[in-house]
Amino acid sequence: MKPANLLSTGLLFYLIFMPLFAFFGDMRIECNLSDGADCIEYGYMQGVSTAGMIFGILLSVGGAYKIRTLARGGRRKSEGLWFAYEGDGEGPSLKYSDDGYWKLVDGDWIPTEKQLSAINDGAVVEEIRPQS
Repeated sequence: MKPANLLSTGLLFYLIFMPLFAFFGDMRIECNLSDGADCIEYGYMQGVSTAGMIFGILLSVGGAYKIRTLARGGRRKSEGLWFAYEGDGEGPSLKYSDDGYWKLVDGDWIPTEKQLSAINDGAVVEEIRPQS
């Protein structure tokens, strides 16, 4: 996952679960003050909200740490924070076919090393035509 996506997902988790935590806490206090009945369900709901907030914090810290590491020249020296959105400062990602014989580069399927070695070993490449 890209560092910026990791950071933003963590913040989203935190921002979703924080108001829920406060809401369930208010409901628990209101329940205890109004009728004194067993209000443990609200405590459980607060626990789930707490777990969601902790998960969000962990994701945010992980994403921020990865951005910081890359900004300091983790894999290669970067100019600014463009890599946080575009990727890890690496080249564009490649898409491979299911069998691993072809890769998609700039809209064209080109053979991989696996395909070239199969052709050198005598495999025959057939042209596939779309069905009408």
